[in-house]
Parts: sequence; structure tokens; C-alpha cells
Amino acid sequence: MKWGIVVVMAFVAILAAAPATLVDQIVQEASGGELRVGQAEGSVWRGRGVVSAIDVGTRTWRTWHPVEWSFDPLAVFQGWIAWRLTVDGKDAARLEFGPRRWRVSQLEVDGPARFFLQRIPNPVAKLGWEGDIRLGVDTLECAWSGSDCDGHVSAQWGDAGCDVLPGQVFGDYAIVATGIAGNFKFDLKTQSGVVHIAGIGNFSAERQLSLAATVKGPPQLLSRLPAVAGPWAKPTDVADTWKIAFP
Repeated sequence: MKWGIVVVMAFVAILAAAPATLVDQIVQEASGGELRVGQAEGSVWRGRGVVSAIDVGTRTWRTWHPVEWSFDPLAVFQGWIAWRLTVDGKDAARLEFGPRRWRVSQLEVDGPARFFLQRIPNPVAKLGWEGDIRLGVDTLECAWSGSDCDGHVSAQWGDAGCDVLPGQVFGDYAIVATGIAGNFKFDLKTQSGVVHIAGIGNFSAERQLSLAATVKGPPQLLSRLPAVAGPWAKPTDVADTWKIAFP
């Protein structure tokens, strides 16, 4: 019995002294090596660092946001181990981990569009998108396997553009997605801009993306859509209207 108490106390002591650099290792492992937390200071319980994301196209690291984290001991009484995150000095998210599931809530973070879109498993996502995306997550809860996710996610994409059409700003767009059992259905709507897009799509638990959308805008600009959307962009009988559908 005494040895058991000693082991438990030793384990708690080790955790209490766990350095902030361990957070960097955990983030890299969880993101498949695409995110990291550099310049880490403090401990896993309370610390700070700078988040960087790898540019999939150039395979170089790009600095993103300074971040701070702090442990919430009260969550233990509800069966969770939880941390609160602040980004750029502002409350940004709550992370909770349980024996079978993990959960993100109250998430608000922004960054270059390519940081987000490059992670989507579809060739269109790798075209070098421009503009900025503000991502919001009311709640996203998943099994540890990474599947079986439920939640509500939204994104605001401002000054959208693409390297394929340099200097051309398409507009501002909003995406709202709701997930049940790993299957996320989403709506894409235009807020403003020269190119109006309206569509619905699905991101399945098997990480397959589908989209059906109508695109309206200047005919001369839309004629260049195949350079962006490839074979998924098709003209209609109306010059200022195209359809996009994939797969």
C-alpha cells in the first residue's frame, strides 16, 4: 500500500514538472507534423509558445500566432482534463480530454487561407489560395480514433483569391458546417464580391469531399474557372453562370 502511494506521488511529481516543450511534441504528433509550438516556456500545465504551420506547397515553416495555455483543475470533477487557450492575448479556445473522446469549444482563430485549405484532401485545396480565414468552432467532439465527430463549425473567408489568377480578388464568403457521426454537411454563401458562389457540400468520415455549387460573375473571369477548378467547372447556357461539382 505504501509503495502504491509512493508510485502515485512520483507520477504526479513527474507530471507537475513536465516542461512546455512536451506541448510542442504533442502538437506535432497530433497534427502529423504540420503544426508545432516553438519557443515554448513554462510547463504543460501553464505556459506559452508560438504556433507555426508548415506550408504544404513549399514545405517551409510559417509563424502563425503566439499562444498561452492554462490548466483548469475543476474540469477533473466532470471527468475531463481541460486547458484554456489564449491567442494573441485573447481567449481563443477550450480543450478537453476524456477517456474516450476529446472536445474543442469556443474556438476562434484566424490566419492565411492557405494554412487551412492546404489540409483538405482534394487537389483544388492545393492551388495557393489567398485571403484570410476566421475559423469558429462552437463545439467539436470526436472519438480518440479521429472519427465519429459531432459539432458545429463556421468560417469567414475574406478577400478570397488564388495564385492561378494573380491579382484577382473574388470576394468574401461564409461557410457553415454541421457534423454528426463524422459526416459534415456545409453551406457555402457569398457575402460580397464580383464572384457570387452558392453551394452545398459534404465532408465524410472517410475524409472524402464533395461540393455542388453555382458560380456567377463576369463571363470573361468565369471562363478562366477551369484553371482553378479543373474538370469540375462546367459552363451553362448563361454566360455569367457556371456550375462546379465534384467528385
